[in-house]
Amino acid sequence: MSELIMRLAVEHDLPNVKEMYKHIVEDMNARKLVIWDDVYPGCLLAHDISQQRLYVFERDAEIVAACVLSHEPSSANELEWCQGMRRATYIDRLGVSVAHARQGIGTDVLVHVEKWSRLRCSSSVRLFVAAENGPAIDLYRKCGFKQVAGVHHEVFDDGS
Repeated sequence: MSELIMRLAVEHDLPNVKEMYKHIVEDMNARKLVIWDDVYPGCLLAHDISQQRLYVFERDAEIVAACVLSHEPSSANELEWCQGMRRATYIDRLGVSVAHARQGIGTDVLVHVEKWSRLRCSSSVRLFVAAENGPAIDLYRKCGFKQVAGVHHEVFDDGS
């Protein structure tokens, strides 16, 4: 198996990335993890590409994962980060292809993100994850992430 390659997504990647997220949503729904849906995260991917913050991860020229990386998340000030409000890299919408799940790709993605973050002088890597997303939480904990104090909920327009 070849090495995982991280690169900035381009417009040409959009159909493949949307398809990957569609399958992730279907798999989540089948496992009763109702976190993403037919609209989110797909509705943001084109904008993420245009803002040059969507990264794809390829193995053997196939996209096997993707995520958004930025330095300015929403709700960041509502939590008590270990490194305070120093420059940090935030991960959003991390998804691993269903066809490549449970092969260590999530861990490899986080290793790449940590290296990317250090090269950009970030003091830490941070993310938000739905409390009911046990598999993601397990991955993040395994990779050394820690839950911090503060507001850990968000109310959406539909009241959920």
